[in-house]
Amino acid sequence: MKIFSIDSKNALKHKKYLQKNRAPNYFIAPTKESERKHIKDKFRENIYIALPAAVITIAVFAVSSTGSDLPAVKAVEWLKVMPYIIVLLLAPAGMNVFIVLGIGIILAGSIGLGSMPQ
Repeated sequence: MKIFSIDSKNALKHKKYLQKNRAPNYFIAPTKESERKHIKDKFRENIYIALPAAVITIAVFAVSSTGSDLPAVKAVEWLKVMPYIIVLLLAPAGMNVFIVLGIGIILAGSIGLGSMPQ
């Protein structure tokens, strides 16, 4: 039985090997049936499942829908829209996701509770 010892020379070689042979970022994490496939290839395969389902759903909605009257358009209450706008501005700014969602929840809750009729 051979016992392997890690010395600094072997550790350095192993580290260089891992850095050299690391999978590029454009690969999806491998699963049994999709070893080392590009994201583009996965989307191409998944479209054969998603497209027929979407077409069938649209056809069912088109056949089963009935005509209806459009409701009257009300004025926009900008105060109630504000949490959504703030979340949409903070998210691409690079702020932490949990902080952005927390701010959105707190703002939406406080505006909602504050605008309730007495």
